[in-house]
Amino acid sequence: MAEEGQEAARSDDAVVSVAEVPDLKKRIRELERVLGYPVE
Repeated sequence: MAEEGQEAARSDDAVVSVAEVPDLKKRIRELERVLGYPVE
């Protein structure tokens, strides 16, 4: 895991905390709602 994390950071990929994922998913759902995407 440590090696993969270093690889992600080295390749300029964004690395987010697992704790942030629920908030990010909530923001995505809200943006989709505003944009008129079908609600699942």
